[in-house]
Amino acid sequence: MNVETKGGIFITIHSKLHAFNLFIHCIFLERISLHRLFHRMSVRSVCLAAIPLLVLLSCENPGTSSSADQSQLTNTLGEPSVGNGMEGSLQDYFYNFESDINVDFYRYGNTRFDFSYGEFLALFNREPDHLTFKTFPDYLLDITAADTNSTVTQRVLVDSLTQLNVVREDSVTLFTSQFKNIEFMSWETDAEPELQRYKPNNSDWIFSDTTINYTDTLDWIVYAAVQDTVNPVGLTFVDRSEWVDTTYYPTDPRQKTYTKTFHFIRKIIGPDSLMYKVDTDCNGNGQWDDAETVDQGNGLWDPEEPYYDIDGDGSYDLSEPYRDCNCNGQWDPAEEFVDANGNGKWDAGESFTDAGNGKIDPAEGFTDLNQDGVAQPNELFIQQEIPNQLLVSYDQYPDRSSYRVLSTIYPGDSLIDRHGVLYHNILAAVQDSETVSRPVDDVDTLITLYTNRVIEHLDQPVNVSDYFITKTEWEGIDPATGASFRDYDYLLFKQDDNLYQLVHPSYFKPPGFQGFDFSSWDNGNWSSEDFAAGFWFENHPVEEVLYYTPNGMLRDGERVETDTTVHTPVATYLIHRSFAVDADEVTVPAKLITGYINAQGNKTCYADTTMMVSDYDECPAMDTTFTDCFRITREMRMTMEGNAVEYGERDLTWLVKGFGIVRDEVYVRWSEAPGSEEQWFGYSKWELHRYHNGGSRSGGMLGRVLAPARTVKLSRLQDEPELGADPYQVTRTAGLQRIGKAAGK
Repeated sequence: MNVETKGGIFITIHSKLHAFNLFIHCIFLERISLHRLFHRMSVRSVCLAAIPLLVLLSCENPGTSSSADQSQLTNTLGEPSVGNGMEGSLQDYFYNFESDINVDFYRYGNTRFDFSYGEFLALFNREPDHLTFKTFPDYLLDITAADTNSTVTQRVLVDSLTQLNVVREDSVTLFTSQFKNIEFMSWETDAEPELQRYKPNNSDWIFSDTTINYTDTLDWIVYAAVQDTVNPVGLTFVDRSEWVDTTYYPTDPRQKTYTKTFHFIRKIIGPDSLMYKVDTDCNGNGQWDDAETVDQGNGLWDPEEPYYDIDGDGSYDLSEPYRDCNCNGQWDPAEEFVDANGNGKWDAGESFTDAGNGKIDPAEGFTDLNQDGVAQPNELFIQQEIPNQLLVSYDQYPDRSSYRVLSTIYPGDSLIDRHGVLYHNILAAVQDSETVSRPVDDVDTLITLYTNRVIEHLDQPVNVSDYFITKTEWEGIDPATGASFRDYDYLLFKQDDNLYQLVHPSYFKPPGFQGFDFSSWDNGNWSSEDFAAGFWFENHPVEEVLYYTPNGMLRDGERVETDTTVHTPVATYLIHRSFAVDADEVTVPAKLITGYINAQGNKTCYADTTMMVSDYDECPAMDTTFTDCFRITREMRMTMEGNAVEYGERDLTWLVKGFGIVRDEVYVRWSEAPGSEEQWFGYSKWELHRYHNGGSRSGGMLGRVLAPARTVKLSRLQDEPELGADPYQVTRTAGLQRIGKAAGK
């Protein structure tokens, strides 16, 4: 089958052993309308097709999942042998869709379910209603965009998680900027002399914070969808049992601001920054001097230049830092003087040698703080970036021969410079504050969207398999009106490693909408017609595994269980499925030879020797027992989340080699009263009457190549006379038997 599409292909994996549902998308337009009252999403599909493709996948390490842990469920598919070892090919025990098969069944409704063929015949003096099952090997189903409406991106409201007027407690934390305090500064003596400087000793990082608690009232709306958007090209594989959540605001929210002012103490270098200032008053006279023409003294007696006596020997060493007061780049001792009074120090009036600094000085530099172009006494310095100016204090000023070196500086320390100026707080501890504000979203509505986890995306085209068409037809008497009726179902299959059936997902309606009351159900007084009206249907078909057949084989002892959570616009459903295969034997009214010719030469029936017939087909059916048989038990339990109402279906199918289905029984149940045992009611039963195989399609495989099967669209089945000219109907089936029919479909 060749399928042309402008869209991409989308595959979903329902659970560990559930089907991939393959969706081929054309142009998709999504219109989202968020209504505060109903909180619904409307999605419009312009062109959307669904082609199911079944693939098996084992999902390890489930993430955020709404399904039960699949590892806790029974699954024998990976085991090399199970049960008693009996196994058989599915094509031998079910139906070969390449063959022209026509099967006639006796059909018993819920009110006749417990009757055997003989009991029915004796009570009603007629045979049970007949149902036929037919294959159409010359036809294949071609599903295209016109046949189905996929809702991969349709958002379904999850009522059980959605909450209105939620008072949400939240908090906001405000942080100040981080900083470090200077605990003290010390002269770095380990470095080379030219690299020595004051090194700060800092505290740890300091900051303040506070947490403000507040409440916010909002509507929290939760949706579920297979995917939020669809890649228009190639294959996307998603796991339907695993969910990933994304929370966002549908619109930009308003904001409200929380503010706090923090107060703290900073320990910083004082505003004078003395250790960064190079003293340019080279003459030491407290005023600016122009450039010299000859080296000359300053007219003042100069004591030795202050130095840091690191080794404590009382004399200057070349490796020791000093303060270069006369700007000549070297340490200078005190100028020579005449100690007239013999007190060991220079006194005013005593003569001295005004030697100068040994160089012709340029004009003294200055920093023009007030921008007036004139050097003031407090401007005789140049600011630099390195704190390498040794600080000394002349505590005995005006005696400049005595000084104190500040090798370590603490907050609050002061000094007196050589001109008698007092500087406070070389390192200062100051009061500071910082106002911090932080906006937060004032949210009215919050949306959480759960989507299935994407396993892989392949940018490549895919050949999609066709579906085999089969059909069941039956006639009967309407118990309500007494009128005869005819009905039918198309059953669509694909066979790979497993047998897959194309179905429309359907779910039971909430209590009060089923079409019957539970009191009549408890009494067993209900009709299958009213019961069937209690289901609603999704628009798009998906694939389900009908029979698990590893490598195409049925195996005695096979067991498979799966759990899945499905979010729908009506409710959230928890679905548990189980599958079991057992070797068995079965007796049905399908004996091939039902009569004989008596001694008088008349055709007589074995079941009634007094009955003379013209054709043995007129004879009552007789039982025959098949021993080469598998019994397949399929069970489904669907629970509506919230009210915990549970609905169950149990389908028992007996498959016989060379005959396919010879008996099929469907049972149903609803939630029982607390403490009561489960009650399963017979819903419908088939028993084989006659089986006819007209042989494989003409020419076998060569015929399939030379004369390919006719492909027919789902929406055009009514145009094919060989199919009965009946349109496709959307129905719910348990295996092959109908449970209910979608209204108007």
